[in-house]
Amino acid sequence: MDQVALERAFSKRRPSLEFEIAGSVVDAKKKLNDKRYDAAVVDLNLGDGTCFDIFNSMNEIPFVVVTGAVSVDLAVEAMKCGAMDYIVKDMDGRYLDALPSVVASSIENFEGGRKPSTSKEALDKISAMEEAIGKFSLLLDQIENKNRALEREKRDLEQKIKDFKAIYAKHVLRGR
Repeated sequence: MDQVALERAFSKRRPSLEFEIAGSVVDAKKKLNDKRYDAAVVDLNLGDGTCFDIFNSMNEIPFVVVTGAVSVDLAVEAMKCGAMDYIVKDMDGRYLDALPSVVASSIENFEGGRKPSTSKEALDKISAMEEAIGKFSLLLDQIENKNRALEREKRDLEQKIKDFKAIYAKHVLRGR
């Protein structure tokens, strides 16, 4: 995760939430063993492993998994391991707008006794997310195909103009 953007998002949207950043599994385990946290935001990929390597160290705290990978299987596995939510990073960083509220909501739900589950609601959310990304990928492919077709058409038109100019020049010069 972009640490500076993460700090900015939390200070802007949830300034009451304090946090520390760990860049590796080893660092995360040390921090989790040394201090009690209200919640954790865990990137799927850490410097020396994945979030699955630290789930046992969470010590009964709610956690949210953040990843650039869109996978129902990963999301379901994270939820089975106790994740309160699963957020997919987008290219524009809009996930950072939602993350502070998701963390706060996870804390409230956890303290209210709601434990994470692989409920139909959570699976539906993940499936909808995967479907939307699939549609976006399809749309992106269609746009790229259209751009290639337009580039070919442009080259063809440029060649026709060049040919026309050559023929025109030949007939005009011959006519003089």
